[in-house]
Amino acid sequence: MAENAADLIYRFDLLPFPHFSYVSPSAEKIIGYTPQEHYNDPSLGFKIVHPEDRHLLSQIMNLKTKEISQPLVLRWRHKDGRIIYTEQHNTPIIDEEGQLIAIEGIARDVTRQKRLEQELLISKRLLEDAALIGNFGGWNYDIESHSFTWSPQLFLIYEIPPIREEKGIEVMRKIYPEGALEELLKLFEKAIKEGQRFSIETEINTWRGNRKWVRIIGEPITDEGKITRIAGTVQDITQHKQSEEKLKESRRKLRQLYQKTQTMLEDERKKISHELHDELGQLLTIISLDLSTVSKKTRSTEIRSLTGQMKSAIELAVDIVRRVSSELHPPLLDQLGLVPALQWLLSQISKRTKIKIKAILPELFEIPFEYPHSIHIFRIVQESFTNILRHSGATEASLIMKKVNNQLYLTIEDNGKGFNLDEVEESIHAGITGMYDRADIMGGILQIDSSPGKGTIVHLEIPI
Repeated sequence: MAENAADLIYRFDLLPFPHFSYVSPSAEKIIGYTPQEHYNDPSLGFKIVHPEDRHLLSQIMNLKTKEISQPLVLRWRHKDGRIIYTEQHNTPIIDEEGQLIAIEGIARDVTRQKRLEQELLISKRLLEDAALIGNFGGWNYDIESHSFTWSPQLFLIYEIPPIREEKGIEVMRKIYPEGALEELLKLFEKAIKEGQRFSIETEINTWRGNRKWVRIIGEPITDEGKITRIAGTVQDITQHKQSEEKLKESRRKLRQLYQKTQTMLEDERKKISHELHDELGQLLTIISLDLSTVSKKTRSTEIRSLTGQMKSAIELAVDIVRRVSSELHPPLLDQLGLVPALQWLLSQISKRTKIKIKAILPELFEIPFEYPHSIHIFRIVQESFTNILRHSGATEASLIMKKVNNQLYLTIEDNGKGFNLDEVEESIHAGITGMYDRADIMGGILQIDSSPGKGTIVHLEIPI
């Protein structure tokens, strides 16, 4: 039976001199040395045992009978040079006088087991390091016993002293606000009933009274088709939340600065527009009238021809002044409101291009005359059609604007060549960025959908 055993079976006699009296054939498979090699060299074991474990092997001879019987794990150097582990169970052989005369034992190769234990230990340390770096702790909830198991890192997150062993619902009641705990317990119930994974972010008050934000993730675990526990993590996301708040505050200040800048810019445009229209336009009109007077009083055909040419040039200059003045700040926006201003804009575009434009606009009374964001909507439409004219190659375009309850929906669509949003030219990109910024000022949402060969759709949704 011993001859066929997978474990190494041996007897080491101490009298009349130390030597192996039996070594099973499995020795060659486990440590690479045959039984005969052990018989020939009684000290072979001391030669191949790991240097750091040699003292353990030596101590066996000096141990008490009871201590010899304790399991012993030793490392050995295999004949091929690799290190193996064995777990040995020794039995002391005592003569009639109580003297230790031999040791019989069995050694099992536990190398694979030890390697797995080492890998598990390394994985555990890596997980602990990751938990420390990521600032998260693990937990396990046993459904049958209604008990929690927490990792050491979770105690740190909750700031519960290590000497306390409190964990579970009762301690959570002291940490989680009432509403948050109720929501969390509902997620637990749903996970148990439906096997649904959950994730929730909430604010807590730690054991020491500090406020933190945490993200809790739970995953139902099944055993033989039945949910027996829920395992998960709690991550401290306080710094992340604080960064989010700082980012929101920065964006709010940036939005305020942009809005103030745009307001100043529009005011300046409005001022220049009025000066061009009223002062320069009036001056050109006066010059034109003076030229008419000169032309009537002179008898010179040459002078009349020259004044006629000058009047034509002045009339062209007046048209240019009016157009530039309107583009700087459309007077209809102040005089009649947003809808008439958009109608004027589309009519001007139709005069300068062959693009067929379809427009569906709300009634005048639907948009308040003094709506504060009218200029931003006008500029978004103006920029969109400028891009259509310059870059799209479209033959058709449409503007649809409608008011539903307290929301204003605006869609601009063309059948042009489209573009890749990630590869637009700098000049177009600046205009598009301005559109997004204006939508942000209004508390709205702007979406641009476009791809090569499929045209472009600009959609704006804002509260009104």
